[in-house]
Amino acid sequence: LGFSTKWDNYVASIVFIRYLNSLGYNLSYDQFDSLNVKVKGGDIHQGINLGSAFRVGIGVEQLILGLGIVFAETFREEVIDTREAPKIDDNDKFFIPFLSLGGGFRFSSRLRFDYIINPFNSSFLRFSTSYRL
Repeated sequence: LGFSTKWDNYVASIVFIRYLNSLGYNLSYDQFDSLNVKVKGGDIHQGINLGSAFRVGIGVEQLILGLGIVFAETFREEVIDTREAPKIDDNDKFFIPFLSLGGGFRFSSRLRFDYIINPFNSSFLRFSTSYRL
């Protein structure tokens, strides 16, 4: 969800982003003693839940500099031998600041093509189109 305003050739925008997926991995493990008897085993699921992000941008239509922040929290769940209740660690909340470069051009008086590049720790390239009423 975003809002933008324009005066002369300058543009300012505020964008709210809600992430629907988490970044994580699953790991299965088995531990054996010196006689090759299984002692312990289980599954670990851990990673980062990306929550929401805010981005503020200002610039000219073709090049917009944006600053933003992504809110996230860690998660970790371990199931030992599937007979016990899972051990769930406390989630640590943190945020990731990011810098973005964006811009765009008009196809017609009502249709616009935009791009945003985040070059650092939250790297991605995003394209969008907008229709002006």
